[in-house]
Amino acid sequence: MTIFLVSLYYKINERTGANIRFDETAKFLISKGWDVKLIILEGEAPIWCVEKGNIIFFKKYSNLPGAIRRVFHFLQLSLFFLRAPQSIIINDFLPFSSFAFKKHFHFQIIHDVRNFTLFHRGKVPLFNSKMQVRQWQKAQRIITVSNYTRSELNNLCQIPLSQILVIYNGINQNYLDFSSEVKRDLDFLFIGVFEYRKNHKNLVIALSILKQKGYSFKAECVGRDQGTLKDTIDLVAKLEMEDMIFINNTVLSENELIQKYNQSKIFVSPSLYEGFGIPLIEAFASGCTVACSDITVFREVCNDNAFYFDPESPEDIARGLIHAIEKDSKANRSQYLSYAKKNFQWESTLSKMDEIFKSLS
Repeated sequence: MTIFLVSLYYKINERTGANIRFDETAKFLISKGWDVKLIILEGEAPIWCVEKGNIIFFKKYSNLPGAIRRVFHFLQLSLFFLRAPQSIIINDFLPFSSFAFKKHFHFQIIHDVRNFTLFHRGKVPLFNSKMQVRQWQKAQRIITVSNYTRSELNNLCQIPLSQILVIYNGINQNYLDFSSEVKRDLDFLFIGVFEYRKNHKNLVIALSILKQKGYSFKAECVGRDQGTLKDTIDLVAKLEMEDMIFINNTVLSENELIQKYNQSKIFVSPSLYEGFGIPLIEAFASGCTVACSDITVFREVCNDNAFYFDPESPEDIARGLIHAIEKDSKANRSQYLSYAKKNFQWESTLSKMDEIFKSLS
């Protein structure tokens, strides 16, 4: 049976959790012998996919407004699956046609429920969230990335828990090969796009508190701009922290990111909202001490292996960072790696998907 992996949001030049999962899911299923075909937009062929016959391209319609593009893609996707023989569909695009998907085995991917929060996407969040609920309720099965998101889908969207399958995100094998001998000359690292929910503002203020307390350190924030880069740069300058906080908005390659993790002592994530948090497990795999927000999903991902703080309070972030500093000098970095290996390898997390699909064919 053919598996169609559908993502009309996929972009090869953006490193997001959704894009990482798309790549790793496709590679895993191919390695298990499945006939996998990708449905993506033209010009977005993954670098790793050498067999171009496995890709079905949809037009981008870049000259059209976003809402109109979405309608065109909805019609194109519907027509395609009305004609296709019975298959397994793994889809993250909205809207989808429940009628066109009816004869297939449909699994809808949901990474988070941020449209029900202050961190929503789009200009009409109420419409977007209501549309999402109606669509998600029509999905045969849902695959999500954390028990936290599963619970939110049940509470906010009234989707039965029995319909929602949790399959954790994982770590690229390259992250599991760090050298314990590497020189760690960067005290704090944060990797995340510059947007409000990532909470760069409170992190910068917290680091200024550390400076006031006499701590000397080097910190770096890495990510693309999605609205708050200038505000972050301005705040760093206002607090006279340019010599201690480096703002890096260049797009780093995978190898460059791995090097960045490996040269860091403490990975910090002050996010206000996440559906999972791939950088956390990449940091563990790279031997970093982790200090992060005390939010439900981070507790689920990190368990007792991180130092937690209240992300709404710069003073408490500073307290958490001081605890991490004190413990890091004696940190067992191999223990962090072992935790990542045991719980978050793609081969292990995605095996549940392989088992379910075998039962359908």
